[in-house]
Amino acid sequence: MQKIAIFGDSYAVSGKDKQQITWADLLVNDYEIENFAVTGCGPDLQLERFLTYFKKDRSNDIIIFVLPHHLRLSLADTEPVEQVLSFLYLHDKVKGISKKIKERLKAIKWKDNHQGYQEYVSNNGKFLDLWYDKFLKSNTYLETEPLKISSLISKYRKLCKKVILVPIHPIHPNHKFLLEEDKFLIANITLRLLDESENVDITKIRKNKGIDFRAGHLGKENHLFVYNNLKVLIDG
Repeated sequence: MQKIAIFGDSYAVSGKDKQQITWADLLVNDYEIENFAVTGCGPDLQLERFLTYFKKDRSNDIIIFVLPHHLRLSLADTEPVEQVLSFLYLHDKVKGISKKIKERLKAIKWKDNHQGYQEYVSNNGKFLDLWYDKFLKSNTYLETEPLKISSLISKYRKLCKKVILVPIHPIHPNHKFLLEEDKFLIANITLRLLDESENVDITKIRKNKGIDFRAGHLGKENHLFVYNNLKVLIDG
């Protein structure tokens, strides 16, 4: 049976804890799956797990990498799930975040709904303000960091059967053209856009303490859509 390793954030996790079936769960029926995805984490944690994975021979394996947003920062003395909080804090300062995502983030940021958010801001807010003012505003980090990360991941296609990158956020067409090559494939899927197309009721998220009631942030039909698209790339 084909071995597949999955890396990513909550878009790539199993839905078993919510009694739901995600695209990652569907793949288990067809392949040997090892899932390293962690809810809330940023790319740094997943890159660390990705690099560790390749300390052994993976020449027969296929990699699926769901790329988390690069504003999810891995700060010292924070848990992996807390990496999403830097994105929550910085999102108002940054352009390019859709209205629907802003509404959902505001639901999560309610003081009564996200117990750790205020403590996180108290501990890290001054640093994030400084990082934004002194670094983020004055360079191309937002535009180029996904390309840098994707380029690193693509190099490991030489050490495995193939690597499939699954975008959460849209990839610039020029970047996609530059990245795609033999054994490094970019799925024709944008998970965030699929997520937003479902028009989630923000009220339900507020009542659920800011937590999305959908495993993997998608409904049943979209999980099946992602699964079918990935199967074509895996088996092709």
